[in-house]
Amino acid sequence: MEKRENGNILKIALLQIAPGETTEENLEKGIQACQAAQRSGADIALFPEMWSNGYRIYARPV
Repeated sequence: MEKRENGNILKIALLQIAPGETTEENLEKGIQACQAAQRSGADIALFPEMWSNGYRIYARPV
């Protein structure tokens, strides 16, 4: 996603990552995702809503 303001470009990475089993795993996955976003030229990385607390949409009944 890009936003132009005064001729400058702000690049935003929308991260799509599933939470891990522990907060330590979430931290490591988050760091890796931010590093990948930076390598792709992103200025800001946005995490999924409620990602850090391990909310799992996949375990819910249909």
